Amino acid sequence: MINGGTSFDSARRNHVLYETPTLAGFTVQAAVAEDNFWDVALRYAGEFGGFRLAFGIGYFEDTDFATASQKNTEIKGSASVLHVASGLFVTGAGGQREVEFAGGVGDFDANFWYVAAGVRKNFFGFGDTVLFGEYSKHNDFVQSVNLALTSDVTHWGVGVNQYIDAAAMEVFLTYKNYSADLSAGGQEIRDFDAVIGGARVNF
Repeated sequence: MINGGTSFDSARRNHVLYETPTLAGFTVQAAVAEDNFWDVALRYAGEFGGFRLAFGIGYFEDTDFATASQKNTEIKGSASVLHVASGLFVTGAGGQREVEFAGGVGDFDANFWYVAAGVRKNFFGFGDTVLFGEYSKHNDFVQSVNLALTSDVTHWGVGVNQYIDAAAMEVFLTYKNYSADLSAGGQEIRDFDAVIGGARVNF
């Protein structure tokens, strides 16, 4: 039981995944899983003119729900560009979700977008340092008759990651702010802040 498909947050299920050999930096992936799930993705990674570029786009369809006529489709993509000499980079991502029910009752669309920019450079000689800022918006992902008819969640943050190559370790510290607006529910949603720090070892 593993992540069933090429989408970055798809469900865990039994599936078959095929990935093509890389050709001119491009790779195609396709997956078919039990219970009416399938997806496909296109990825690219390459370097030219002093820039490194990577992007991916994918689509999936899932009808594995308690209500057989329910259908969930999503398209998502992301892209990153790094200027090798300066270490300056920018990353963007976005996606659209459509959920359909029998008779159209309860149908909804949701979407998000995200952008981050910063610098990645080996300032101290023992590993790259990454300084970044980020911003995102998520629209209508909160769907509940008792809570909200529409929702708008905004996030921004700043952070630093320090890589320690000799230990295959990454140390990180970030600050994030979240705010939300709901069209129903009768209660104010307060902004909240989060400070997240930790270390990760790759092995």
